[in-house]
Formats: sequence, structure tokens, C-alpha cells
Amino acid sequence: MRKEIGRFLVVAFVVALLPNAAFAAIDQSSPEKAYSSLLEVYKNGDTAAYVSLLQPSEQEAVKESLKDEATKKKLEESLKAAYERLKDKAVDKVTVDAQKATISLVGTTEVVDFVSVNNVWCFVPPKAAPSAEGTIN
Repeated sequence: MRKEIGRFLVVAFVVALLPNAAFAAIDQSSPEKAYSSLLEVYKNGDTAAYVSLLQPSEQEAVKESLKDEATKKKLEESLKAAYERLKDKAVDKVTVDAQKATISLVGTTEVVDFVSVNNVWCFVPPKAAPSAEGTIN
């Protein structure tokens, strides 16, 4: 038993020393905390944590699409680009209406939406806008 505890402590210590390891906790207890978690996910390009921020009804489809390495890489890049775009934008206002929350950011018309599912605030990705040709980008 002592040997097993010793091994566990050694493994825990080594894991704690890993450089650039992203072990950020996802907090979805309020829209503000969910937004803060979303920014961390964006910053790290963490696709697994991104999936956990989505509504349960969307998670499986996104997980399935991420099995394709090119799709996963594209999402990682997209998350990091979103972080660069949002990192200096402070929260201006949080509007909660029943099970939906909208976070407005200072100095931009961009908003971030969340919905509450079983008391957990889930990120709602923005819908892609139609292009000039009428197709979704």
C-alpha cells in the first residue's frame, strides 16, 4: 500500500511539473465564470475542454467531428484566434433572461451567448453568417 501511495505521489509531482500543461478547471456555475472558462479554453486551444463547454445535445457531434485530425487542428487554430480577438475585451454587461445569458463586451458589438442546461451555463457558438453567394462560410 505504501509503495502505491509513493508511486502516486511521484506521478502527481511529475505531472505538476509538465510544461504548458493545461489543467484549467471549467466553471460553468454562472455566465461570467463560464465566459472566463471559455477564454482559458480559447487561450490554450483546448478542443476537449471546448466540447465540455457546449450543450450536452451538441457535444457528441462535435466529438465525432474532432476524430478527423484536420478538423481538430482547424478548431485549435480557431480557438486561439478567438482568444487573440477577445483577450483585451472587458465584459460590459451580462443580461440574463430566463435560461439564456448574453455577455456584451466593451468596445465591440460582439456578444457571447450561453444557455442554462440543468443549472450549468453552456456556450452557444455563434452561427456562421451567410456569404455574398448565399452559402455559409
